[in-house]
Amino acid sequence: MKILSFLLVLLASQNSVSQIQDCQCNGFLIPDQKQIPLYNNNNTQTILYTIKNDPFNEVYYNFSITKHKKGYLRVIPFSINDSLKKSGWIKNKNVGIYSAAYNRILYLYADSNSQSNVLYSIKEYFPEPLTILSCSGKWLYVEMTLKNKCYRGWMAPEDQCSNVYTTCN
Repeated sequence: MKILSFLLVLLASQNSVSQIQDCQCNGFLIPDQKQIPLYNNNNTQTILYTIKNDPFNEVYYNFSITKHKKGYLRVIPFSINDSLKKSGWIKNKNVGIYSAAYNRILYLYADSNSQSNVLYSIKEYFPEPLTILSCSGKWLYVEMTLKNKCYRGWMAPEDQCSNVYTTCN
């Protein structure tokens, strides 16, 4: 019975990830030195422009995330050296978030609310970016790999750190 309820929760969370979700979240372009395209829609037909982090000069792109659909996030990018850019769709594998759970446990939930089941309790601090797969409201559906094990679940707003320049504690 426990396995059946886990599978039902997992199926429900994956189903919600495939539909259009409205979001009020933040994230950042996962640090890399390659050009990343932003598209006019989530079908990747027209590239609006590309963006690129500049680690040498410590210029990184942050995002306001407004929607999610089929592996893409609709974002409004900005950086300290750039004016606000037009919103566009970016592949979710390029968007990350840090954990703000420095001295406490990071919980990843089965659904986008704190009353849902806790799927994972990550006890050790994870300093790498978690990949944002989806969003709903202020919650992020994230993925991380720790000690060769993949973890996926919903991250609470208070555990999110979208600032690439400072810690969020």
